Amino acid sequence: MGWKVENPDSLVREYDVCLSFAGEQRSYVSTVASELERLGIRVFYDENERASLWGKDLYEHLSWVYRKAAKYCILFASKEYAEKVWTTHERRAAQTRAMSESREYILPVVFDNSEVPGLLPSIGFLDARTTTANEVAELAAKKVGPIVKRNYLPPNPDRLFKALKLKSEGDQKRCVRVAGSLLDSLKRATVDERRLVGYVLTMACPLDNLTEPHVNLDRMRRDTGIPAPEIVSALAGMSSLGFAVRLRRHLSGSSGEEALHLEWHDMTAYKNAKLINFAANSSTKVAAAMFRTALGHYCEDHQVSIVELLDFSALSSSTPHRH
Repeated sequence: MGWKVENPDSLVREYDVCLSFAGEQRSYVSTVASELERLGIRVFYDENERASLWGKDLYEHLSWVYRKAAKYCILFASKEYAEKVWTTHERRAAQTRAMSESREYILPVVFDNSEVPGLLPSIGFLDARTTTANEVAELAAKKVGPIVKRNYLPPNPDRLFKALKLKSEGDQKRCVRVAGSLLDSLKRATVDERRLVGYVLTMACPLDNLTEPHVNLDRMRRDTGIPAPEIVSALAGMSSLGFAVRLRRHLSGSSGEEALHLEWHDMTAYKNAKLINFAANSSTKVAAAMFRTALGHYCEDHQVSIVELLDFSALSSSTPHRH
């Protein structure tokens, strides 16, 4: 897939898990929901959504939740579940999604031996009579996998400091401020713009020593599937976010190859003189080091996903992140 085609797994869903259950099992399910939240899982549980559900067309909204909004649906099957109108609506929406997936989506937890329409007995399930609510949550967390952060810069990006060879506490603090400004700029960019910036800063020539990130424009065109003029125009259009692009012809034998150079200038109006000086001299280096350090150990598919989500977890050696 690489930089050319959107990775379906990079789709930003609102929830990691949605819970479908009958009210008679609420006590058990409530414990599952609480434990999922403690484990950092984004969960759709109706009691936690009272404000957001207020005034909505519940038939339409719940259909969207169980078909589109979560990575997995935990379905708590019981006699009561099979009989209720709303749980039937949720189940049908979840089954519509399951039929279009090439992998498992519905994760059943059974409370009795009642048959739930459309839920095949061959599907693997957990038995609530022998599995605690906390165990269900822990297994669901493993199913979801490592937590993906969005718009995230770790408070102590020690790997970034190492990449930039920053040893003084003052320079490290100034680096964090500039890195935070870059993150704020990229939050305002479109996903396509993030991908273009991410490509240049991640795939840049390794000989530039972070000071002058550049890529072969023709190779970028081939990798992204975007015509060269459109690449240049899109990056040039990010000037209000501090980005500056220029083209330079690099000689190679008897012919020249056009290289695209990208700079980033921190446009924050700082008041501290040392911070102003650091930002003026090091903004591009900080930006290039952030991308190369955070993405350097991932495959290309994961690089694209992380760029889209702006997940810089890997800048810290102590922050759990995807492998």
